[in-house]
Amino acid sequence: MRVLTFTTLYPNGAMPNHGMFVRKRMEAVARRPGVEVVVVAPVPSAPRLPGWSRAKVFSSVPKAEEIGGLSVHHPRFLSLPGEWARLKPRWIARGAWACVQALHRAQPFDIVDAHFARPDGAAAAEIARRIGLPLVLSVRGSDIHRDLERPRTRPLVLATLRAAASVISVAQPLTDKMIAAGIAADKIATIPNGIDLARWSHVDRDAARAEHGVADQRRIVLSVAAMKPVKGHDTLIEAFATLGTDGDISDTELWLAGAGPLHDELRRRVAQLGLTKRVRFLGAVPHDKLPSLYAAADIFALPSRNEGCPNVVLEALASGCPVAATAVGHVPHMVRNRENGLVVPADDPRAFALALRALLKTSPSRTVVRATVADCTWDDVAARVAGVFQGALDLKPNTETSISQCG
Repeated sequence: MRVLTFTTLYPNGAMPNHGMFVRKRMEAVARRPGVEVVVVAPVPSAPRLPGWSRAKVFSSVPKAEEIGGLSVHHPRFLSLPGEWARLKPRWIARGAWACVQALHRAQPFDIVDAHFARPDGAAAAEIARRIGLPLVLSVRGSDIHRDLERPRTRPLVLATLRAAASVISVAQPLTDKMIAAGIAADKIATIPNGIDLARWSHVDRDAARAEHGVADQRRIVLSVAAMKPVKGHDTLIEAFATLGTDGDISDTELWLAGAGPLHDELRRRVAQLGLTKRVRFLGAVPHDKLPSLYAAADIFALPSRNEGCPNVVLEALASGCPVAATAVGHVPHMVRNRENGLVVPADDPRAFALALRALLKTSPSRTVVRATVADCTWDDVAARVAGVFQGALDLKPNTETSISQCG
């Protein structure tokens, strides 16, 4: 089976952390006997416009590279901000077509594997239609939680879901929403993300705390997330502020790893609350540096308002770090109250503060926490994904839905 993985969310030379969960899944799939995976990961290109510097980030990305043993190709597509963004699926398909066509002619693909219904999935649906191959679409969170709910983007998402031979959902709530929207249940396979247990569990905790300068008695609450509204940093900061009034845990620090548009606003709020000395902004942390952070931390915090199957939770648990999180997406299936963490409602700083306080005072052992994700390996995930691919090969591809209808 020769698989074309089509996604704009994939690591590259300029952004090595980009779409790591897609990379890990597909590398595991490629380890399956008889499976070859080639990745086409288009990157944006745009004219120099005032206030639009994103394309500059991608200008250094090579046209092709090898990442993790897989051949990865980076065709360019036109990308413009604002109202023009609605044309992004069409532009992605057009920009990538020559690259896909050349690869397919040289050695034909059997199936197209795409990630996120919009915009990548819509572009992949058009490409799969044009070369006559079945599409397997993985939905991962915002494409269903947000785009399926918005009147403007709902028709595009539904058209893409209908064009797919099979759909992989990383969380049961996403599956439920698609079924409620009219997508046949037998077309959807719910397969959460996986984890590389050895990578996250091998770091010595004492050495990690020494590396990061953590005093013996100091406790660390760690959050790893892009600084965007959906990630709920505001809830976490408000919750953390109340810990200063609790004597035996008042020495706790909050470490925020990540970057994004809310960075300056969050810094201002931290200063307003008088937390500057207790909150550390770590910036964007390279993926290979995260294991030592999880090992050094006492609690991992995920205050998100929406999620699919967040890999950061799996990473924390595999590191033995208990998790305080909101009950969104697949999180309640991963975090089992008192066994490896606590789950509370989203947008509730008081409830989140209570969860942090409880875990800081009485935490489960790191050995017990690690054991709760022992059966969540990427190889287990890959076996199930390969099964979906094989099933899709027996189905006739949908050649009726064109991107021109849904752009």
